[in-house]
Amino acid sequence: MALIALTDISKTYREPGGAALDVLRGVSLEIEAGEAVAVVGPSGCGKSTLLNVLGTLDTPDSGRYVLDGEEVSECGPERLAALRGEKIGFIFQLHHLMPQCTALENVLLPTLALARRPDPVRVRQRAVELLEAVGLGGRADGKPAELSGGERQRVAVVRALINEPRLILADEPTGALDERNAEALTGLLLDLCRSSGATLVMVTHHPAQAARMDRTLRLHEGRLVQG
Repeated sequence: MALIALTDISKTYREPGGAALDVLRGVSLEIEAGEAVAVVGPSGCGKSTLLNVLGTLDTPDSGRYVLDGEEVSECGPERLAALRGEKIGFIFQLHHLMPQCTALENVLLPTLALARRPDPVRVRQRAVELLEAVGLGGRADGKPAELSGGERQRVAVVRALINEPRLILADEPTGALDERNAEALTGLLLDLCRSSGATLVMVTHHPAQAARMDRTLRLHEGRLVQG
């Protein structure tokens, strides 16, 4: 069974002048558990909106969304919040780390939102091990201002993985990095997702990064297209 199943998803926004902007138009797709999928297309084609729908941060106007066998379209706000905490990890172009917190504290923040709090000793050990796995074992006590851009984004990757989610959503995670760091982060993210069995959906403008995924979804004017 697919981890993600979208059927005829549509989303329209209203511009300030009242004009309707159709951002997603009848999008249907399935993504299998453990797949790594790139989402590509020109600016404004609906990539980030699609990612927000997958992450339950945005609600489609019509269509059906099933995540890990659960009808997302029928979930209320509390269940949606629980789904995000339990099953989804987010990585954004801007890392959104808390500046007053250390790298380790930033990684542990998502665990505070879980309905069932994990064992603090076990989850702290997992955070330390993940930071070591991305080469930041010696930087756990560093605050974001003391870290490089690549290091901050690696902290964001670890934070997305800390709750052992089924799904990782990454919106241009390498957009603020130079080419060398971008390639390294993409490889690291793929390795971590494959070792944990997590599904990865990544929006990218970089053909080389998209080529490293299992397959590519191309959006144009809110629709999935071939080629």
